[in-house]
Parts: sequence; C-alpha cells; structure tokens
Amino acid sequence: MDDQLKVGVIGATIRVDVVETLVSPTDMRIYYKKPSGETDYFTASADGTTHIKYKTTSITDIDESGLWIFEAYIIMTGFTGFGKRDSTCIEANIV
Repeated sequence: MDDQLKVGVIGATIRVDVVETLVSPTDMRIYYKKPSGETDYFTASADGTTHIKYKTTSITDIDESGLWIFEAYIIMTGFTGFGKRDSTCIEANIV
C-alpha cells in the first residue's frame, strides 16, 4: 500500500501489483476482504504497466479497522485473472 490507510480517510491510494504487463485492459478491479469477512471490489485504474490503484472517495470505502486483504483482478486480451494479494492493517481513529 502506498498510503497509510485509516478508517474513513478520503484520498488514500490502494495500489496492487497485477503480475502481468497491462496491455489495453477492459476491466480492472481491486477485490477486498474486510476484517468482518465481507467481500466486494473497488473499480480501479492503471498505475503504470504492472499496478492498478483506487483512490478512496468516501468515508465508507474503508469503514472497519483490522486486517484487510486486497487482490488485483484484470481483464485484457490474452489474460483474465487475479494478480498479487496484499494485506494491511487498517487503524481506527481515536475520535
């Protein structure tokens, strides 16, 4: 992760490695698993040729403290699938 993520932070960047070189991807997602076990994804954008990113836009994007797991998913000609998995501990705010 590029930024230190905290609960409710807007403008933090979640960045993950896609393993493959991005060549005209048609779909880029960052799947996540929250500490509660809930799963979903953020719609991502390219960040160079081997990473994708999502910039948090709402206080509800990161809404739980604890261990989050993030995994890249891309669709492009010649490759559809998951990239590397990354995890980070999200801190709660003190107020």
